[in-house]
Amino acid sequence: MKETITFQTFRRFQLEERKEVLQKLPPNFWDACREWLERKQARYEASRDLTLLHEIESFKRVVEEIFDRRERKLLHLALHAVRGKVTPTNLLPEEKGLFDESVDLLRKLRQDLLGSLLAGKKKPKESRKAREKLVLVKILEAIPRFVRTDLHTYGPLKPGDLVTLPPNVARFLIQKGKAEATQVKP
Repeated sequence: MKETITFQTFRRFQLEERKEVLQKLPPNFWDACREWLERKQARYEASRDLTLLHEIESFKRVVEEIFDRRERKLLHLALHAVRGKVTPTNLLPEEKGLFDESVDLLRKLRQDLLGSLLAGKKKPKESRKAREKLVLVKILEAIPRFVRTDLHTYGPLKPGDLVTLPPNVARFLIQKGKAEATQVKP
């Protein structure tokens, strides 16, 4: 028999997640959130009951807090895992991928930057092949400084700037309407 999930169930998860360690949630937690929200939104659409609308908005705030807290804890766990100080527990299936990728990125940064620094090696120059993979874009809107998943900092950028970016960063900015692809004229 499936347990009935109520708003109070999610509030209980929220209160538990305020503790320092990553809390154990049902493996289908995010699916349960989606189902609960869809059910409530359908009831609201049918009735236009403002009490339901208030409950939906409250639910969104609760779920966002749970997500934010778990996200922060995951990144801390990844940092501790890289340093060899923790083995994570209570990860949801969707969180496992983020955790593994974060650990990989942090390990790579630690090896590439800290490892070469401590070994007294100079930072390797970017190869011509790596430079060729960059995409030239024209910035259309002001973009504040940001850090992408490659852990590089970009910006701030001004409208009219021509910059070369990794393909995934360029694609993201183009999709958001903040940049356009530019061809270099010979």
